[in-house]
Amino acid sequence: MKDGVKIVSPETTYIDMSVAVESGAVLGPNVTLRGKTLIGAGAFVEGNSVLIDTTLEPDAELKAFSHCEGAV
Repeated sequence: MKDGVKIVSPETTYIDMSVAVESGAVLGPNVTLRGKTLIGAGAFVEGNSVLIDTTLEPDAELKAFSHCEGAV
């Protein structure tokens, strides 16, 4: 959060140490990021989504309740 990432509900968000989230990204509530996941600058992950070993391009929008594994 100190690097410019907005986390809507920090108490319900889980992020592995191996995950990279770039500045300007927004994470909705109940988001889980695991493995070698990369969230690009300005990307928006809607709530209740799970991303595992996934790359989300800059400025992309991922809809709520998405489950992505090994995706780009």
